Amino acid sequence: MSGYIRTINLTNDGYDYSKTPTVAISTAPAGGTNATAVAITTSINGIESVKEILLTNPGAGYTVTPTVTIVSAASTGVGATTYGIGAGATATLVTSSAGIGTVSIASSGGGYAIDPTIYFNTPTAGVGTAIARSWINSAGFVTSILISDAGIGYTSGTGIATVAPPPVISGIGTYKYNELVTGSVSDAKGRVKTWNRVTNVLKLGTTSGTFTPGDVAIGATSGARYTVDYVESAEFVDKYDKGDEIETEADSILDFTESNPFGNV
Repeated sequence: MSGYIRTINLTNDGYDYSKTPTVAISTAPAGGTNATAVAITTSINGIESVKEILLTNPGAGYTVTPTVTIVSAASTGVGATTYGIGAGATATLVTSSAGIGTVSIASSGGGYAIDPTIYFNTPTAGVGTAIARSWINSAGFVTSILISDAGIGYTSGTGIATVAPPPVISGIGTYKYNELVTGSVSDAKGRVKTWNRVTNVLKLGTTSGTFTPGDVAIGATSGARYTVDYVESAEFVDKYDKGDEIETEADSILDFTESNPFGNV
């Protein structure tokens, strides 16, 4: 539908935003769809401010430009607690055409070390291509896509988005059982339990730290080096590994933090 917000333009970034403020947009007329958005904050030289406002739903059916309010109060009335001051924004309304609505994630993918680029097809009218940004979690999966420009000139069913592919798994060598593997970026460490060269799946035990997507996992003995695609689990349980249990029992008998538990010599 037409009558949607194409972009939200920041008129003042404000300051002292110790928390992310919420974004309130005036409601659409009856039969329309309310627009929704979120604020993205940043900190530059110790000043915490609003960086941009991105759409989660551009809405539809608006006949007049809706107001955008950046809310940073924990409560209202006397004694209200605020966590940011001064940010403001305005909406750009399109009533003569249609743009991208909401963007849903068909698959979260995996193996991303940085937020991948989102590509929208050019609208049929060829007027304004939509623009969006993606976010990934610590495991390298795409978790959200937010719209910075809903575009203009799209017709029903023509707004198609694609996501840049993750980096190709690359590396060389064969890991050896029980050798120490270190992450080039995270400096995490672990001992090799199994390595499948066909599927490129490396299982580690006795880990220290957490490997991250984009790490190069380097084998200390074999010299094998492979880029980490994604981390399936931060730890795994080995039914034969009783190290933690033994350590717990030992701590109840002797305190090995002392230099000499048997005397003062």
